[in-house]
Amino acid sequence: MEININTQTEAHEEKAFVSTMADDAIDAVRKRVMSIPELRRHIFNFLPLESIKACRLVCHDWDSTAGPLMIATSQIRFRNYLDEPERARLPDQFIRDFSTGSLLEKCDKFCFYSPENWIEYDDMLSFIDQFGGTMKELTIFGTYIRNALYTLTQKNLIKLIPSQLTKLEVVTDRVKTKLIVSIDRLENIKTLRLGGCILKIIDGAVCAPVELRLKNVFFLRNRKDFQETVKLNELFDFRNLKDLHVDCRDTENIELSLSDGALKLSTLNLNRVKILNWESAWTVGKLTLCKKAKITTASGMKYEELDFAGSVLDFAALPVTIKSLAVNRLNAKLLHIESAQNLVNLKCLTLHRKRYSLLTAFQNCANLTHLDLYPMDEGDVELVTIDVKLIPKTVKVLRLRHDCELLGKIDFELETVIIEQISFDIAYDFLVENLNVKNALLYCSNFTLDADHGTEIDKVIEGLTLQRFIVGPFFRSEPERYAFSYYPFLERDMAKADFFVKTDQDAAVIKKQITKTEFNRLGDAWWTNESISF
Repeated sequence: MEININTQTEAHEEKAFVSTMADDAIDAVRKRVMSIPELRRHIFNFLPLESIKACRLVCHDWDSTAGPLMIATSQIRFRNYLDEPERARLPDQFIRDFSTGSLLEKCDKFCFYSPENWIEYDDMLSFIDQFGGTMKELTIFGTYIRNALYTLTQKNLIKLIPSQLTKLEVVTDRVKTKLIVSIDRLENIKTLRLGGCILKIIDGAVCAPVELRLKNVFFLRNRKDFQETVKLNELFDFRNLKDLHVDCRDTENIELSLSDGALKLSTLNLNRVKILNWESAWTVGKLTLCKKAKITTASGMKYEELDFAGSVLDFAALPVTIKSLAVNRLNAKLLHIESAQNLVNLKCLTLHRKRYSLLTAFQNCANLTHLDLYPMDEGDVELVTIDVKLIPKTVKVLRLRHDCELLGKIDFELETVIIEQISFDIAYDFLVENLNVKNALLYCSNFTLDADHGTEIDKVIEGLTLQRFIVGPFFRSEPERYAFSYYPFLERDMAKADFFVKTDQDAAVIKKQITKTEFNRLGDAWWTNESISF
């Protein structure tokens, strides 16, 4: 017996010794890798800004690598809060706090941000006049720019928009006090985003941006005359263009011809834009069309995604290359619906309320695996009934959102179901009575149970017979609920909530805190049916 004990002890010590040697070898490799500046820089490139800041505190070598990277990824942002002056961060104060030769002269990305109040034009001008020599990116976002229209001169304009800029974003809301941007200052621009401002047109002055976004932009031919409508193709050179977003919701003053040569775009988003010719050799990754857009003859254009909220959609005009289709507008006129069966590459389909009868036209789409049924129209609270017999048997991932009810029980197995903004008792009934599914993600609006369930909610969740699931959110306080629900508007990406989680590796149900950002990532991964690590 004593020999066995000694043998076991020696074996345990030998195993521990081998494990220690392995750990030491791993540590040596890590130290070797992190001692090489090129490898260290490559690794730091994948870190968020907060982690890069922490790396600067480790040692001198890490600081020499992380410091320049932090400056390259940083944006100096000025804020103006008239109601809360202690939160304000204005240019003159910033200049006092940072001495010459510091971050101010090294950083090339600046933002004047005032969503609730005006931005003083003189403040911007004096700051850019002093530090604009190395500026590469400039963002101006405010309710309006005070006195900009009446005090602006061509000399000051040149100072405000440095010619070496590669990225310019100007977004204002007020109509009468817009910032004038002269197109001849945009020769090096790669990203141009203008909203609620005035673009001064200089004949023959065009640029070739990579990303162009215009929203409710006015066009000025000279000091007095505004041009009601412009042809965008004549204003900009599109040869480098990858992303084009034009929104004329309040102006309807832009015309676009899609027939001018071949062009390859990642995204094309048009709202209330007059399209002169749909015959096109353009190739588009994602095409988004809003009000007044019509697709009737687009035989030349190829695109993989179509998000349609326009007025007329002819299914016979859709290209066979399309992989994702969303029909979002209730009153859109749909032509040749039977041609939907020709969409042999269609993988994802999103249908808005009262369009579920269209499902019969997609029964023969062999590659249709993702179905998103979105029953709510804006301001509409009417309950919508969905007959599960209409769901094509090829569907593997089903998403249900807002108030709806299912009629019947599905007779084939789904891989994943995502249920959002539906009370838990209704979502639970879907899983038990209507659906045959392996995995479920439930983002429920409330977790009250009726008397029929007869038990506590955590017991009901633990009793779910699924391979894996995520159920939540549960909040510990009302401020936590508010922050999690409205985090995009509050800039609180780290808002957290509790979720019940079950994985296929562990049969036990665990309670886990998940940030809103992480939950959105998980939701996207479940929708695309990717592998997920908790």
